[in-house]
Amino acid sequence: MEQPKRIIRRTTHDATIDAIRDYIIKNRLEVGAQLPTEHELCASFGISRNILREAMRHFRTLGIIESKSKTGAFVARLMPENPFEGYMPFIVSQVRCQSELVEARQVIEVGAIPFILSNKTGKDVKELRRFADEMRLKATVAECAGPDMLFHAKLIRMAGNRILESIIPLIVNFFEQNKTVIGGRGKKTKSQARIADEHLAIADAVASGDAVKLELLTISHYDNYLNT
Repeated sequence: MEQPKRIIRRTTHDATIDAIRDYIIKNRLEVGAQLPTEHELCASFGISRNILREAMRHFRTLGIIESKSKTGAFVARLMPENPFEGYMPFIVSQVRCQSELVEARQVIEVGAIPFILSNKTGKDVKELRRFADEMRLKATVAECAGPDMLFHAKLIRMAGNRILESIIPLIVNFFEQNKTVIGGRGKKTKSQARIADEHLAIADAVASGDAVKLELLTISHYDNYLNT
């Protein structure tokens, strides 16, 4: 038998946040859509300007709403740019979280393979190979960070999934910036030449549409982090 649920008291502030959210969703507002003026919203919701501004601040903090002088508020984003931004300093400080980050990146890249292969174009493969070639020209592994991030970000974007794209700052950029810490308990760091070769092999597997080979290459690409 279902138990009675506790009644949660809602403040006017909370109700206003819900009302703004519902207005955006029910009216199917897209990025760039203009919101009503403060005066119009206050009149519609039956609230004061101070309460409205506090509620609007909630959406500005999330990056969903932005305001411009003389034009008012508009929808800036409906998908998060970096949902883990505030947690990143804590992630790198936790030993287990570091290994979990590597595991998550591998799972995501392997899981995205069917979508990457179905969406790939000749231009995409050309870009992947270019990033890999740029890594070969670098003098040290540290100098490979830029093209390495571009390669993996491109690979994930090829899946065509906006949710996956939103976590690129975590599993690609943040991962690369903290690679030394994350890989410190793993095998010896791979040379830039070997990393470049692995990237080229991945690009070739994408080009050929070989899902099995691509999965094996992706898994082995992280063996120095996951195999201790």
